Amino acid sequence: MRVHFLGHASLLVQSNGSNILSDPLFGPTLGHDSNQVYPARTILAEHLPPLDLVAISHRHNDHFDLDSLRRIRSLGNPQVLIPDDPPLEQSLRALGYTRIRRIQPLESFTAGPLTITATPSNVNFPELGYVLSDSEGVVWNQVDSHFEPYVDEVLSRLERGVDVALMPYQSGAFNEFIPLLGERMEDSTVASLRETAAAWRGTLLKAVEMIRPQMVIPFANGLCYPEEVEAMNSLHFVEPDKTLLEAVGARWPEIKRQLAYPGLRLSFRNGVPEVEEMPGAWLNGVSRPGDRCRFHPERRLPEQIAPLLPAPAGDPESRLRALLEDARLCVRWFSDRADSTFRELGRSISVVADPAWYLVVDGLQKPLRYVLRWSADAAVFEELPASAEAGSPQMRIHANDLTGILENRIDLYDVVLGARVRLRLPEGVPVSNANVTKFCIDPAWFALAHAKVGDGPVERVGLTAVA
Repeated sequence: MRVHFLGHASLLVQSNGSNILSDPLFGPTLGHDSNQVYPARTILAEHLPPLDLVAISHRHNDHFDLDSLRRIRSLGNPQVLIPDDPPLEQSLRALGYTRIRRIQPLESFTAGPLTITATPSNVNFPELGYVLSDSEGVVWNQVDSHFEPYVDEVLSRLERGVDVALMPYQSGAFNEFIPLLGERMEDSTVASLRETAAAWRGTLLKAVEMIRPQMVIPFANGLCYPEEVEAMNSLHFVEPDKTLLEAVGARWPEIKRQLAYPGLRLSFRNGVPEVEEMPGAWLNGVSRPGDRCRFHPERRLPEQIAPLLPAPAGDPESRLRALLEDARLCVRWFSDRADSTFRELGRSISVVADPAWYLVVDGLQKPLRYVLRWSADAAVFEELPASAEAGSPQMRIHANDLTGILENRIDLYDVVLGARVRLRLPEGVPVSNANVTKFCIDPAWFALAHAKVGDGPVERVGLTAVA
């Protein structure tokens, strides 16, 4: 087995002629430049070997990148291995993939000489890690998964022990603070972040004690913020990657330790894992890790954190209102042509709630609130009166993300998969992939994800409506 590191969570795994690519992310940036791949590299997709399988761990957009998947599909039609996540499969089929297999936690799958075992994650959406094993070695790619409750169960399913653990360092250290962006970051917030990072490091050390691999590599942590908002690095990456490795070395000096960066190749000699720099023909312009945390958590941040995404030009609210007017015209365009799927969408929502869908736009001086209403022969998208409450189903979104969607710069699907929206289901409706898609995402797709061009909207790749 040879494991090539391509940056962030992307791996090319080769075993006796089989080529497997995991969580492909080919571009230099992510989220329309809100993050940069760290360290920098250029991937020449056309120089990759023919792919037998693409493995996707979960739906977040740094692991399920639409542009990279479009590029792969233009070069072939490999089988795709995914968690049991219908919206994820829906989007893959929209991209033209036809060989898609959902895999359950602890289920195994054979790809040539490699056995792939899906490992669970203790989160409320479909997410997997993967154990890769062949006659030479065993690598547990934990990706972003919160795997710690399942270590014993995973180890009991394997025929032999794990040689290399790719561990999700810093996972969860920042996400719970996303709603604070744009607010004052107090000293107590920085202290909480440091406590969260230390707690996660302790969790990983307990897992190392249970797994006892030959090598530990901090992984899926290959991003940084651009220069204009580099202060965010000290919130997201509270500790450098080497902190985990130093902690492992202090307790188990016999365990090998390695930082991950593009151009490394992991291989096995007589069952012993070894790492060397071996970029391959598909990598160019590779740089080594440096110091992405140029600001220290102890330093007070500016009173207002700059938005991570480019702000709308001119007056933000006026520009956004003009774009929402385009969205209103798009809804009317569908309604005038009696689009049956659009009408069915309204009827399905009205079974459990008022035939309406609510949009709340954050990130301005005060939130903007809109409602999409259906009737027997029409649909109206309009601003809520000041006295009215925004009900459910509802989607909350930042003005910068919404502007990007309406300007046709980004996909609604990218925003949703990147967990940059807040959704609310009707009262009494259980949380499930199907219900989130039906009551929150599909209406957003029709109301927002069609840019007005000429006489009608231009469809974008993403979620389709429930027929």
